[in-house]
Amino acid sequence: MLTRDLQPSERLLFRDHLLRLSQDDRISRFAGMRSDKGIDDYVAQIDFMRDHIKVAFDERLNVIAAIHLVMVDPESAEFALSIEQAYRGKGYGRALFKSAIRWMQNRGVKKAYSLCMRSNGPMLHIAETEGMQLHFDGSEVEAFLDLDQTSFSDFWQEMAEEQGAWLDFTGKFLTSPFGYDYLANHDKEPV
Repeated sequence: MLTRDLQPSERLLFRDHLLRLSQDDRISRFAGMRSDKGIDDYVAQIDFMRDHIKVAFDERLNVIAAIHLVMVDPESAEFALSIEQAYRGKGYGRALFKSAIRWMQNRGVKKAYSLCMRSNGPMLHIAETEGMQLHFDGSEVEAFLDLDQTSFSDFWQEMAEEQGAWLDFTGKFLTSPFGYDYLANHDKEPV
């Protein structure tokens, strides 16, 4: 399962992914309802100097799953995961989670944090099986993970995975009839 970093010029692809989420999925992702305008505002305020987004693409070059990391301070980061309904249960969530954890470790982050709804079974399953500590508070769940110290091989693994994902994406782009659609949504700012 290949995931790669979202580039700032691909912001609209991330927005389109979030807009395709159902109302229930938006509630799970944002711990509350977000309108289309709310998603536009959310995506417009992403600061790529502070935020980092890992994504997975489908054959049509659409973002179909993403994990958004926000550095809270130099040693802690918060993250949120979203996967479109048709792509659930195929390993995208776990692949993005592991990729995000490696990215955080390689940058000295010591604690990963996520807030999700108690009803978000898939996210809770990933959090539990990946060793996160869960704290239930009403309808919300706070999940924490203390991160291990990184090794030199972790840096190489991250770099190799990112390069492999770019090669995969380039192959899809060059052979896909949807390359023009990708370019049409590339390098624009949200409305």
